Amino acid sequence: MTDLLADPQAGPTRRSPSGVRDFALLQTAALCGTVATRCEEIALAWWVLAETGNDALLGTLLALAIGADVLSRGTLAWLGDRFAPRTVLLCCFVGSALVSGLLTWLALSGVYQLWAVVPGIALLGVSLGGGEPLLMSMIRSMVRTSSVASAVRIRSRVMSLSSFAGPIAAGASSR
Repeated sequence: MTDLLADPQAGPTRRSPSGVRDFALLQTAALCGTVATRCEEIALAWWVLAETGNDALLGTLLALAIGADVLSRGTLAWLGDRFAPRTVLLCCFVGSALVSGLLTWLALSGVYQLWAVVPGIALLGVSLGGGEPLLMSMIRSMVRTSSVASAVRIRSRVMSLSSFAGPIAAGASSR
């Protein structure tokens, strides 16, 4: 599989001078992380609906997840200027995994705690929104200057795909 992503001009170290392989791996990780986080947010909202029967709470939780994502994109964009972008991205991915793991453990244990679900959904949104500007800004350091426009198009397509794939995957898995 990695041979398909390799740049034909790559040297014996298998590291692509154009950054194509690194860029593809980062986009794959971002797609998987975004879809998984969206699935978790939707599953948590459905869990709350099943426990409470409150449709308004379901909508509120989904709005909280999306709102936290959108607001954190603008308010946390400075993190990449102050800290190493890869470190911030790693923290976003690990934080999302830890919160997802904790909330999944609560759900599988049958322990419904709204006080844990609400901040958990908000933190999942923040982890997505905090990493998104960094993923976009890292393009210029990963690919040749002549390939930046193509990389941005690919990144936009990946994010569009994840916006549709997350809810579809969550809906399909809930049946």
